[in-house]
Amino acid sequence: MRSMTGYGGGRASDAALGWQCNVEISSVNRRQSELALNLPRELLALEPAIREAIQARVARGRLNVNIVCQRAVISPAPAVAASSSGSESVTPPTALAFDAETARAYHRALLALQRELGVAGEIGIDTILRAPGVLRAPAFFNNNGNTAAANADAASAASPLLTPDAAWPLVEAALRQALDALVAMREREGRHLADDLRGRSAALRAIVAEIRTHAPHVVENHRRALHERLAQSGVDFPPDDERLARELALFADRCDISEELTRLDGHFDQLDALLNKTEPVGRTLDFLGQELAREFNTLGAKANDLQVSRLAVAGKAELEKIREQVQNIE
Repeated sequence: MRSMTGYGGGRASDAALGWQCNVEISSVNRRQSELALNLPRELLALEPAIREAIQARVARGRLNVNIVCQRAVISPAPAVAASSSGSESVTPPTALAFDAETARAYHRALLALQRELGVAGEIGIDTILRAPGVLRAPAFFNNNGNTAAANADAASAASPLLTPDAAWPLVEAALRQALDALVAMREREGRHLADDLRGRSAALRAIVAEIRTHAPHVVENHRRALHERLAQSGVDFPPDDERLARELALFADRCDISEELTRLDGHFDQLDALLNKTEPVGRTLDFLGQELAREFNTLGAKANDLQVSRLAVAGKAELEKIREQVQNIE
């Protein structure tokens, strides 16, 4: 059994091809299966294959999938220089490259658009920093004091454009890693949910067992109360009066809850069996929760006994907690 909440990431690169693909998947609970896929425009042709691969592993929940492919550039080793003491020191990497002119251009364009549309709001630095080209990866110095930017440019020029056919092996490998991690996390959470549901199922069984001990006394309690009311009203009825017997027989038929108790036992057995399954059982558990609620409602209405009614209310309260947990199960 699996939860619908989880996260997984994967990465695959090809040195010969000169590209690297990163895949991140996060999932939350949903009644149906929903997939939001963020894919580079150049690789949109891969969307059907990606969706098929995900749906083969995940049956339920809302999934947010982010796929990023970028050129794989291996930075050269940091420069090693002799210090005044004769030992070797490593030149640290430079700070993150920042294109101030590009940032200003974005800011001017955003301000112009804001004035044109007549909308209020602050254009923060975080908005500008997220714009393409404003920030670049840090460069490393080589032994000659030159940055690795030239090497990166050369590698970029040597790497072929990433076509969907060439990208698929990388995307597939990274996607498989992400799905493995996602499913593993959902299974771990699912085991915790199953343990919790087993405990609540045991609590419901205990409530039903207590109801079963009270049920045989309901008719006798009603007979005693009926005789007391007749005595208080001054009506003299013999104990074996046919009308009293008929009234008690009708009452016993109306408040008979043996069928509901039997069906509840069957539902509990089915619940315990579902909690031990490995395939998706969320929808089945949801339906079973509705059936359990129906039996408890009928039982409480028919019993015509204060103690049984109280136990039925306690059972419905525990059942509501089960139904809430089931909403998180795949």
